[in-house]
Amino acid sequence: MILSSFLLTYALSLQTASAVEWPDISSPLEQPSAQSEDSVLIVSIEDYELLSPVRNASVTAEAWKNYFEQTQGVPADQITWLNNSDATNGQISAQLKRISKKLAKQGKLWVIFIGHGITMYDDGTGAVLPYETSDAPRELYTQALELSDLAGLLGKAESRSIIVLDTSFTALDRQGRLLLDTLPEQPGVKPTVGRRATVVSATQPNEYARQLDNNQPALSYVLLGALRGWADADEDGFVTLVEAIDYADMALTYQTPSVTGRLKRQTVSKALEQGPVLARERSMEPVDPMSLVPQGMVKENVSLEQLLTELAQQRTYEVQIQAEIDNQVSDIREAAARDWQKVRAFASKRVDDPARVAVYAFLKEYQDIVIQVQGREFDVDIPEVQLARQLLTRLATPTLEGVSFTWVPAGEFEMGNTGADSLAHSVRLTHSFYASTTEITQQLYQFILSENPSEVQSDLMPVTNVSWLDAVRFSNALSAYEGLEECYTIQKDAVTFTRGTACLGYRLPTEAEWEYAARANKAGGFAGGDRVTKVAWIDSNSGGEIHFVKQKSANGFGLYDMSGNVSEWVWDWYAPYSPVAVSDPLGATSGTYRVQRGGSALSGAASARVDSRYPVQADYASPSQGFRVVRTVPEM
Repeated sequence: MILSSFLLTYALSLQTASAVEWPDISSPLEQPSAQSEDSVLIVSIEDYELLSPVRNASVTAEAWKNYFEQTQGVPADQITWLNNSDATNGQISAQLKRISKKLAKQGKLWVIFIGHGITMYDDGTGAVLPYETSDAPRELYTQALELSDLAGLLGKAESRSIIVLDTSFTALDRQGRLLLDTLPEQPGVKPTVGRRATVVSATQPNEYARQLDNNQPALSYVLLGALRGWADADEDGFVTLVEAIDYADMALTYQTPSVTGRLKRQTVSKALEQGPVLARERSMEPVDPMSLVPQGMVKENVSLEQLLTELAQQRTYEVQIQAEIDNQVSDIREAAARDWQKVRAFASKRVDDPARVAVYAFLKEYQDIVIQVQGREFDVDIPEVQLARQLLTRLATPTLEGVSFTWVPAGEFEMGNTGADSLAHSVRLTHSFYASTTEITQQLYQFILSENPSEVQSDLMPVTNVSWLDAVRFSNALSAYEGLEECYTIQKDAVTFTRGTACLGYRLPTEAEWEYAARANKAGGFAGGDRVTKVAWIDSNSGGEIHFVKQKSANGFGLYDMSGNVSEWVWDWYAPYSPVAVSDPLGATSGTYRVQRGGSALSGAASARVDSRYPVQADYASPSQGFRVVRTVPEM
């Protein structure tokens, strides 16, 4: 083997550092500035009657209690702690049912469980084990509290519940030993509680929950620390459940926590302290230089002169091959770049099926290109293919149970009329947006918030008796359910809209967006034309009743009932318009009333005009008012 010389090289490799110094989390961080509307049930079972103990479960549970009461501002009478012998099946069920019924309208229900769990054999669902669990398998399964039963106990509070389960469902204790010698080891399940609850679980199937090296239950300790601020990865001063789980996943290398449910991306706490360093140290390890030599090119019993001749020939061949590849690839990439500009321009004009087909056709043409050079095949990488995949994702119109969406393009229009506070003026909207084709239905409102305030109830009727504040809270909840950013910061009755129309979550339309969408670039006094009874339910044809959505003709953007049926909340404060041309207006920065648009089945034709507007108090709700939501379309 011929080797002339080599250089000794080194590479950096990561090694897990020694044990983390976990801090004390029992003390509160600061006095809360406001009283929380949340309610809390904490269940900790350190000393089971007949099963192995869960060391320091009570200590960690008390730290959670202090956190909710002294840092989050949850009143003491809204916190229930069932510890050891108090944590019976009956008590857990009764307290959960009681607390969920009393949950405040804007509050969340937290359930923290630290103990043992199993998988039920009859239906494969997870179950937690109460204090009085028997050491006889048949009785153990009878006494277990199935997670599938919790949804019924939660009732309407299910969609606002966050359930933390510091247990596994493999029938193993925290040392990996069977809970009972007569109970076989289980593969375990990923726990679910109904369809709407947010569930934080300690492990994946085939894993078991463990203790930290400070002898505290791993998930419940690390998760609490994460919510205190350790998990503030983006340094925005707040922590979401997703951030908290990501932190726990990094800290707990021996079990894999997860979070599911609509509240997982909601901000749930302020980041008030720095966490311990999850230290990783770098060490220098030399690389064997022999490993750098391509063994297929090394020949035994060949002279150096002969080897150099053969290597020179191979180099010439490879250069020729590469030149041919470059020539072919260059032509293909130029064609792809030209085609991509055409496809992108076409797709950006409107979000519809033709746009999706155009992007799909580009992908079909360019994503799997293979060229042949001297009998060999080579894949061709086209940079625009990745952009096309991203664009195809953005062209996906939102789809939700109970309501559909349409695309409203950016544009300019004359907003208002000659009225004293509605002076006609030029408005430019620089962004396109999705708008719900109908007012939000009772079906969707009930699904997201588990309540229906409407006087006359039916899935396909617009939700009514909702105040402006209710509509804003629904928009945030819908964003959380879809995993989108929440557009509003809500503190009691104070609402801020920090990112404005740059926010990509669900929100109320601005007044300008509403009127632009209602006009749909066409003349006419009403949304869809001048024949009011063709496009709107008003006092003259409604019989004094609110009707199902989509019973009248749509306007040019495919939007229904923007005139009549129920009046609709928009974001803006009520104030006179500015006479000058504006772009993307958000309205006045303060005021006494919010704006409603479109008129209702109880009002006259004048109120249903696309330029009519009315001032209404933000906390007012009536059987003739509802709302629709919009979402800004991401840049294409």
